[in-house]
Amino acid sequence: FEGESGMLLEELYDESVNGNYTFTYENEKLDILATVQQIIEENNIAIAVSKFFHTLVEMIAVVYAPYNIPLVLSGGVFQNRVLLSLVLERFPEAIISNDIPPNDGGISLGQAVFKLVN
Repeated sequence: FEGESGMLLEELYDESVNGNYTFTYENEKLDILATVQQIIEENNIAIAVSKFFHTLVEMIAVVYAPYNIPLVLSGGVFQNRVLLSLVLERFPEAIISNDIPPNDGGISLGQAVFKLVN
């Protein structure tokens, strides 16, 4: 099922591992070639997974940095406990819904709101 890979990564995450893989962000585009190469070269799966999570958080930080707007976390990816906790640790002011599911269950509400405002 769709969420299985994320659940497997959660199980492999080691909170004692720090650091992240390198990537570039230019002209509003993330280049993850270096990230992928470094993951492939990593011999320890727990280190690879843990650094991958930290890299995702760093990517969010870099993409979000130029904007002076609230950070809203939504989408099925934020059902991942590890990713969500790392992002909230970095951005404690981030907004998450306690009433609307972050995955596909919230799509119909978004469609209804879109219809109301358009």
